Amino acid sequence: MEQTYTLTLTENCNLACVYCYEHNRNGRTMNLDTAKAVLYQAFAAMQYDDLLTIDFFGGEPFLEFDLMKEIVKFTREAAASGRLLSKYRFFATSNGTLIHGDIQKWLRDNPSFHVGLSLDGTRQMQDINRCHSFDRIDLPFFHELYPKQPVKMTISDQTLEYLADGVIFCHENGFQVSCNLAYGIDWEDKAFICLLEKQMDKLIDYYIQNPAIPPCSLLSRKLAVVGAKGSRNTIQRWCGAGTAMHTFDCDGTQYPCQFFMPVSCGKQQPVKQGELHFYENIPIEVLDEKCQNCVANEVCPTCYGSNYVESGNIYHKNDAQCTLEKKIIYENACFFVKRWDAGMLAHLPENELRASLLGAKLILEQFAS
Repeated sequence: MEQTYTLTLTENCNLACVYCYEHNRNGRTMNLDTAKAVLYQAFAAMQYDDLLTIDFFGGEPFLEFDLMKEIVKFTREAAASGRLLSKYRFFATSNGTLIHGDIQKWLRDNPSFHVGLSLDGTRQMQDINRCHSFDRIDLPFFHELYPKQPVKMTISDQTLEYLADGVIFCHENGFQVSCNLAYGIDWEDKAFICLLEKQMDKLIDYYIQNPAIPPCSLLSRKLAVVGAKGSRNTIQRWCGAGTAMHTFDCDGTQYPCQFFMPVSCGKQQPVKQGELHFYENIPIEVLDEKCQNCVANEVCPTCYGSNYVESGNIYHKNDAQCTLEKKIIYENACFFVKRWDAGMLAHLPENELRASLLGAKLILEQFAS
């Protein structure tokens, strides 16, 4: 079993991204004793065949690079002494701007440590969203050291019109791309739907012409579950918030994920681990009515934390974001059919192919307007 323990090393950040949801920062940082106390819990919970991921989060976690190194050293000593029995690895989400010089050297010397780079596309897109930070990132270093790690690309209302160019730019620099529409942004303007459709059609054409490039996450929905769902009364959850994820604030308090922490929860009250119930498989009846009756509810991602921050209900999806997600899912169905017509899906098992085609047909029928 895999378990992720996320340590919020600091609330501080050297950028101020346009979509940042950490509105309640007060400059707190974690200390080594707090980190050790959290990890003692992790070590005790892990079994021999488990995998422990220690995830460094912020703010910008590399502002606390010295603390990060001490935690890595402590974990390795625990493994060597037999206190930690499971396999383990380290991960950090970073804006990349501090990863130069000594930090690069340390990362090269520590191959069990992986960094996920937040890169919002082209120079123009990155500079719009992320404080003119493009020239402060050593892209060749990330491609060399983490060639299979997708960059995390967040689309804001100011960069949606450049979405396709941004994804293609990342691919042309050797990166796979995990991208999403920013949470906490007002997506009500109906012009966004037309923009999104145009950009996704451009991406579809690009992937049809470049079949060896893995599509970005926006065009990687598994439509087979739509065609095979039958009369299910539950749907699978999209993340491990509240279950497999263990997120710790700077003071060591545990939360379901970072959105529920004081720094991120906006007008809502912080919610500690155990104060909300998270289903492993979500009963249809707890969803919004619009989601209960939606043919695509199995392939529609939802962020429970963002839902909570906006509405106080982890299962209530923002209506405007729902509309955009329907467009994304519709484009996935179009993409699947185009690949089928082009003979690009011969590698799929017959059962998966049949279910996916049925799922695409259902989506195209219901989301055609």
